[in-house]
Amino acid sequence: MYYDALETFVEHNESNLEAMRSQIISQKSSLVYKHFMGCRILVEPGARKQLPHLAPDLPPATWKIIKNFVGQDLTKVSMPVIINEPLSALQRNAEFLCCAEAKYREAAQCDDSLRRLVLTWVASITGLNSIKKRKKKPFNPMLGETFEMVGEHYRFLAEKIQHTPIQISCSLLEGLGYKVWAYDKPNFKFGFGGGRGMIEIGPKGFFDIYYKKYDEHISIQKGPLYAKNIIFGGVYIDLGGQSIVYNTKTKEKVVIDWIEKVSDAENSRLKGTAFDAHGKAQYEIYGSYLDEISMVNLATGEREVLWTEPPMMPNAHLQFFYNPFAVLLNHRTDEMAGVIAPTDSRFRMDNRLFEQGQLDEADTEKVEIEQQQRRQRKLMEAGQLPQFKGNFFREIPHPHITDELDHHEERPIMYELIEDEEKNYWARRQRKDWGGMPNLWGPFD
Repeated sequence: MYYDALETFVEHNESNLEAMRSQIISQKSSLVYKHFMGCRILVEPGARKQLPHLAPDLPPATWKIIKNFVGQDLTKVSMPVIINEPLSALQRNAEFLCCAEAKYREAAQCDDSLRRLVLTWVASITGLNSIKKRKKKPFNPMLGETFEMVGEHYRFLAEKIQHTPIQISCSLLEGLGYKVWAYDKPNFKFGFGGGRGMIEIGPKGFFDIYYKKYDEHISIQKGPLYAKNIIFGGVYIDLGGQSIVYNTKTKEKVVIDWIEKVSDAENSRLKGTAFDAHGKAQYEIYGSYLDEISMVNLATGEREVLWTEPPMMPNAHLQFFYNPFAVLLNHRTDEMAGVIAPTDSRFRMDNRLFEQGQLDEADTEKVEIEQQQRRQRKLMEAGQLPQFKGNFFREIPHPHITDELDHHEERPIMYELIEDEEKNYWARRQRKDWGGMPNLWGPFD
């Protein structure tokens, strides 16, 4: 009788058991999706489909305003928010790297080493497409400002670690089978640019990529960025010079020449060659970083499209020409408080008020934040406060740069994430331990 009763129970509840099993599987899948490398995902794709305030972006003469301060220390000048877009430069760095994470993931599983090198370079420059319409600069990060982003297949962290004499921001993107280190060390130079005026933004430093499956490091030398026609004509952003992509293990390399434009009406173009370890050209690369990049196999003549411009989101012209990922970058929820670092860019009220259309209030907030930063800097210079060295990144001699790369520095360096359990960002996030972090956003005494 016991077995009969058990059989009847199972028969009558089979559908319920199946439903429970499906629910458990669904919950497991959800848990996998909700975390990456032990970090809870706080911003879901599509969590925010547009900015809170839609308005035509009336572009001021951003670079024309900046050129009036050439020769001055821009860290001592408060610019109006209207020359910016409502994102910190750290958030722009996240956009630049995270939007390419699928391409890095593809490269991390590509067994053809030279093709892997080309895919890595493509991943590193796809974010340049944003300058096609987005002519405004992001907000300068405050010293000690951070930004994190965790997605289904990656986690990202950036920190501003130095403000003067040269601003330095560090980033690390970790994905499935790869890591990408990057740092920005911009150097501004003003030139006449054919009588129309030009600002050269010379970014010293590299992208450094590690692929676990192949135990190899790839370094990418950055090229200069130009803001042209800042005195006469329509201002536009352009690239020039040369970039080298080098595999320090296989000795293969890609050389890219950025072809400077004569005017904004001309399409941005590039051409390059991928060389094997013996210096023989195997692929030709050509196209535009604004719409399409292709590669031709020199042995077979076969052409392959490596990247095409993604479609623009609806009402992009009312949202600073953001893409869907950029719209998410400043999205903040109540559950973030205490979980992410209090220095995160999402807690800045100046760019938040700006994206809500409250320009006067944003300007007031921006001035207050920057004045507090200047007060802190004076105390550091006077020795009344210790010099800031970064909470989560540290400078090390570059372990992989060789003479193959023209690094333009006496001592090439890179910035690595501090792994010590007490100081590591992700470990502190797990513990919700943010004691001792600087107060960047107020209220100030």
